[in-house]
Parts: sequence; structure tokens; C-alpha cells
Amino acid sequence: MRTLDVDWTYISPAADFVADGEKKGHYVIEGEVFSTDDNGVSQISYADYATALVDIATSDNYHKARVSVRW
Repeated sequence: MRTLDVDWTYISPAADFVADGEKKGHYVIEGEVFSTDDNGVSQISYADYATALVDIATSDNYHKARVSVRW
């Protein structure tokens, strides 16, 4: 049987994925856990999520990892 060496990354958005939310230009990358900000909010806009996705995909830090992204 042939084994494939696949390099993958799984990115989960915050609990509240705000379609029309503003682009704040920052985000927080967490590990494989649900996280919130200091006010208990787990939220990200599509615009900031897209930026985070590209940054994570082009980084050498998240090979074979599951991460979450929020403000």
C-alpha cells in the first residue's frame, strides 16, 4: 500500500462569522480549541478571515495542524 505524504492545515473560523463585518486588519490564531476575546466574544469578519487564511497558508508555522481564527 502506498502512503501519501500530504501537507495540510485546517482553519476554523470564529463562532460568529460576520459576512458583512468590517476589515479590522488584525486577528488572533489559536490552536485546536474554542477561544474568545476578553469579553467572551468569538467573532471574525469574512475579510479578516480571508487575510488570515492566506497568511496561514503561506506560513511555515502550521503544517499538519488545526487552528482557529478570531478577532
